[in-house]
Amino acid sequence: MNQTELNIIRKLKPDKQEQETLREFIDKLLDVAGKIAKPFYAYPQVVGSTVKGTWLSGDHDIDLFIVFKKKINREKLEEHGLLIGTSICEKFNGIYDIKYAEHPYVRIKVKSGNKEDKTAHFDVDIV
Repeated sequence: MNQTELNIIRKLKPDKQEQETLREFIDKLLDVAGKIAKPFYAYPQVVGSTVKGTWLSGDHDIDLFIVFKKKINREKLEEHGLLIGTSICEKFNGIYDIKYAEHPYVRIKVKSGNKEDKTAHFDVDIV
């Protein structure tokens, strides 16, 4: 690998501080989401590049799935999923939009509590 390629990799790969900031946020997100989802007999699960460690520096897009029991009907899944997603957003003092794919989901934007870290913003799709 030549020096140019190494420099590109250094720019794309999150440094240890950014990795730690993301890990701390995901831990807090899972804790909050777990408490909110529990009364609905559901649990949160983070999937995608953040879990695989393949995300790029500055790209803090997190995919949080809310896993329900198989017996839940479609109407309740949508209703409870949106309620859980918006409640998570409120706990983080974020802002949200309702998006649509196969079914509606919540996209939230939040900042970490670290005001010094300008990269500590997160976009979370709660599906």
